[in-house]
Amino acid sequence: MQAQLQLPGVPRSGLASDIRGVIGLSAPLAMAQLGQIGMITTDVVMVGWLGALELAAMSLGHAAQHVGLLFLLGLASASAPQVAHALGARKPRLMRRAVRQGLWAIITVCLPLMVILWNIAPVLHATGQDPDLVPLTESYVRAAQWSLLPMAGLVVLRSFVSAFGRARIVLIVTLIALPLNALLDYLLIFGSFGFPKLGITGAGLATSLISTFIFALLAMVCARDRQFRRYAIWVRFWKPDWSVYFNVFRIGLPIAVTLLMEVGLFVAGIYLIGAIDPAQVAGTQIALQLASISFMVPLGIGQAATIRIGLAAGRGDPLRMRREGMIAAGLGLAFMAAMAILFWAGRYGLAGLFLEPADALAVSSLAFGVLFLRVAAIFQLFDGLQVIALAALRGMNDTRTPMILAFVAYWLIGFPTAWLLAFPAGLEGLGVWIGLATALATAAILLSWRFLHLTRC
Repeated sequence: MQAQLQLPGVPRSGLASDIRGVIGLSAPLAMAQLGQIGMITTDVVMVGWLGALELAAMSLGHAAQHVGLLFLLGLASASAPQVAHALGARKPRLMRRAVRQGLWAIITVCLPLMVILWNIAPVLHATGQDPDLVPLTESYVRAAQWSLLPMAGLVVLRSFVSAFGRARIVLIVTLIALPLNALLDYLLIFGSFGFPKLGITGAGLATSLISTFIFALLAMVCARDRQFRRYAIWVRFWKPDWSVYFNVFRIGLPIAVTLLMEVGLFVAGIYLIGAIDPAQVAGTQIALQLASISFMVPLGIGQAATIRIGLAAGRGDPLRMRREGMIAAGLGLAFMAAMAILFWAGRYGLAGLFLEPADALAVSSLAFGVLFLRVAAIFQLFDGLQVIALAALRGMNDTRTPMILAFVAYWLIGFPTAWLLAFPAGLEGLGVWIGLATALATAAILLSWRFLHLTRC
């Protein structure tokens, strides 16, 4: 038993060893995130082949569902620091309880959330969306919402296996699912090989089926793998542990609210643009999808930082906590600088991957996609830094103050800037994107300052 309680992924000394440790843990996590966003990108590309109207409807539906998903992911993310702290402090029973009650918490929230999403049409009408988009968006959301619970559950299980330095398992599972998702998309969207032609609904259904498959596969690994089965996370799963359950909400709710404030700003931006022009919505989806792809790497680095800083916190090692955070930030900034150059220099070719200029709406959508990618290139560094700083603070169980800082950045600064530039200043979608960039820059500065303040020696 002693061997399994060693602290995987936390080298004992040396800067070079720490850098290798961060890269070793973050690389498979980042690649797994890229695989997951690859599935979403496949959905977007294939729906784009249906037409710009369907792509705009998917953008609205994905934005609405993403709000609920992010709330669930915030709760699920509370498992990562708790599991890491328990492993760092050599408390295996607490690890098991953290995993179980993390799953309990997301089940509690997911069920009423799905009821809300099922009735998304009145919300779309109330926010002034194009009437032609509403039935398509509703159909997509009703098919895709079944993915919420397995996707959030996957985050809990990922925290468990990653604490042991075995994040490659998550990557392998994702790589298995990636081609299956593309195949299901093709079969269900276009009705190939005797399958029903479901259009945009087929994309949502494929997402739900693949998400369930990924969760089931990782759950089986946790139950049968020699190292993991000793913790018996599925044995007496029905048994409550109320202190840990409510601790998930204590830690996770601020994380969830923080994520909601960030993603909610982007959703609000999409809906502001939706009230202007469907072509600008489709262009926004193109730029956001590409920005989401690049974002997966610093997100994976941040997930590794949460685990490694959590392990260091469990051991009571503040110097290592600061070092781990700085290494993660440096790696993230280097990658996002490369992405900023790619977005700026290759914006025409990248945007052209999503739509064929078959009609006036598609041509206009591509033009807006190219324009918005210029702004996305500018905020790459800020986006990477803010997510890593936030993850580093999460590893220290510091979640309430980051929530306040996020509110300031996104809703006291970002949203007013987006609205003022879009409407009174007349910049429309471009103004919204400038507001988003302003919010991310503010968040990056505030959250980085918070981490440096807490880890000063």
